[in-house]
Amino acid sequence: MKNTLLIFCSIVSSAAFSQFSETGARADGIVYLNEQQTAEGSNAKKRGYYVGPHVLGDTITMLLNKFENDYVYYKETGGAYSVEEKKVIKPTIYQAVKKLNRHYEKLLAKGGITEGNAYARMKTIIYKGLELKNYYTSDVERKLKKLKKPDEIEKYLASIKFR
Repeated sequence: MKNTLLIFCSIVSSAAFSQFSETGARADGIVYLNEQQTAEGSNAKKRGYYVGPHVLGDTITMLLNKFENDYVYYKETGGAYSVEEKKVIKPTIYQAVKKLNRHYEKLLAKGGITEGNAYARMKTIIYKGLELKNYYTSDVERKLKKLKKPDEIEKYLASIKFR
């Protein structure tokens, strides 16, 4: 029994170590990620959606709708008064993209950025967010929790490359 437990522990620890070493940041600041096999919430009936037009146009509205649809689902709770509970897949990444969206909306309203520049940057951020859903992102989420400024978050998301 002890030998079986020892073998199991060594297999689990080596798998965890190899994943950590493969997803760590390189010296040049680029982060590589490995694709994950299953999707959480993939069997949910009701999905999230983005409401209303976006200030940057219909393309950003459609991308944000896809982003909401991929990251948000509703799960029915049991009991006498069952309700639908909102669940977010990878909430740290979800919040980072939402924070950058609010940041660019405010910058655009104040005139701190051109519409074309905000459009291009926001489109890139949403595409990264959509792609991150399909990858193991524990290291990315840990790093995003530490970052507070929108510029730092955007720079970090730009450094991510996919395998």
